[in-house]
Amino acid sequence: MRDPRKAEMNKEVMAIYSREGINPVGGCFQMFLQMPVWIGLNTALRYSIEMRQAPGCGLWTFPRAILSTSFPY
Repeated sequence: MRDPRKAEMNKEVMAIYSREGINPVGGCFQMFLQMPVWIGLNTALRYSIEMRQAPGCGLWTFPRAILSTSFPY
């Protein structure tokens, strides 16, 4: 599983990162900052009374669940 071409390619990529001043894990920091917000939003929507009997339970089905419920107005 040790491919010498892959190791050489990784060295070239790291050389480009250091030459251009790019941090390879720089994109993960913003994701970790936003993660508690998304988890809290998902939990709030999952346990809200209005959504208790709505079809679907995930955040990906939220618009479908809202549109499938009947509105009193």
